[in-house]
Amino acid sequence: MRYSFYNDYSEGTHPSIFKALYESNRIQSVRYMDAYCERMKKAIKQMLKYENCDIHFLVDVFKTKNKALIGEAVVV
Repeated sequence: MRYSFYNDYSEGTHPSIFKALYESNRIQSVRYMDAYCERMKKAIKQMLKYENCDIHFLVDVFKTKNKALIGEAVVV
């Protein structure tokens, strides 16, 4: 199989991700401060093997680029 990273709109998602999206589709939550984000923060800290850090989710590509430019760590 050949992979292309031309853009993120050219194809769908992995079936397991689609299944998770389907199952959580009707669950209402507070945006970007919900249980999903808390679980992801914990997973990122475990992956980094560094618990003493703050994880912030940025939703705007321009804000993300600006954060990187002013010297803050941005994990993409």
